[in-house]
Amino acid sequence: MPDFKRNIIEVFDRAGTEWTHAASVQSTNFIFGSKYAGMGLDLSADGNVLAIGDPAEDGAPSSDDADSCRGVNPVGCQISDLAGFYNAGAVAIFRRNSDDGLWVETDYLKSYVVDEDQNFGVAVSLSDNGNRLIVGAPYDDSSGTGIDPPATPFGILNSGAAYTFVFDGVSNTWQEDAFIKASNTEQSDLFGSGTVLSGDGKHAVVFTSNEDSTSVGMGGDQQDNETDEAGAFYVYSHAAGPWQFRAYGKAPKVATFGATGFRPNLALDTTAATLALGHPTADAVFIY
Repeated sequence: MPDFKRNIIEVFDRAGTEWTHAASVQSTNFIFGSKYAGMGLDLSADGNVLAIGDPAEDGAPSSDDADSCRGVNPVGCQISDLAGFYNAGAVAIFRRNSDDGLWVETDYLKSYVVDEDQNFGVAVSLSDNGNRLIVGAPYDDSSGTGIDPPATPFGILNSGAAYTFVFDGVSNTWQEDAFIKASNTEQSDLFGSGTVLSGDGKHAVVFTSNEDSTSVGMGGDQQDNETDEAGAFYVYSHAAGPWQFRAYGKAPKVATFGATGFRPNLALDTTAATLALGHPTADAVFIY
């Protein structure tokens, strides 16, 4: 449960039928220049790994070396309202100690190309085992389409992106996994406004609230731009290799998703056999 005023996440545990307050969790990186810690929020199935997204975090490189404040556990970030990268966004990872039950911040994740107003962390999703993570950055401006295009800033304004990370149990560190753009990248589509992983971590769905195609259902014309802000979702999967694009989906009828600034509720079952997608302006839940 996020407390946006204090940038604190309240954690509760259930024993039988009783819920008790277990912890108040706060990232050391979200104290300054943050407003929405917990807007992106997810727990592993066993309740021991917590991902907290703050799309308003302002961390920026403290030197001329841009690489010092990007990716996994960067060491050169200046965390301040004066840092200059307003609303760049970040994700904090916490783990619960098995011996004393205390929550400990273990990792701090930034996007690959840090820039202001990316809103990295507005949507996050963990696999059931807590070893895979997908993060949405709907105001990412990089160009390119598909999976792992060159991550260049100032390409297509507010086109959006999603980032995947995987936890290496041997080195006990998160690793950058994939950088994902829409298969029909366009300005102001806000790809990454919603993200979800299947429980097994092998499937992902990324939502874009402002995609403009008139098509309905699955596999329509991605290049049609006749319905403003209709919205769409994109399905990806991987087995032993890299992520692959699998499907492009729309609402069952035209113009029911669109809502600038809103993000949908997404849910996948363990193996991605069923997707549930709800959206405030549609006043409905769509099942695929």
